[in-house]
Amino acid sequence: LRGILILKEYPTILVDVRDVGYELETSMRTYEQLPELNQSIVLYTQQIIREDAHLFIGFVDPFERQLFRTL
Repeated sequence: LRGILILKEYPTILVDVRDVGYELETSMRTYEQLPELNQSIVLYTQQIIREDAHLFIGFVDPFERQLFRTL
């Protein structure tokens, strides 16, 4: 996911991708590596679909995403 970081409130962030806002949850490791607000960002994502929610989880690198998938 590539866009502009417009909100940071751990563990939730909001990324603007061409005027569409994507809300993602992040790990503390990812959150600590995020740029300042209104800066460009690229995240690797994992979507989780549950009966009561559709969630996106964002990671700064593919290794962390693969670890999440494995666990």
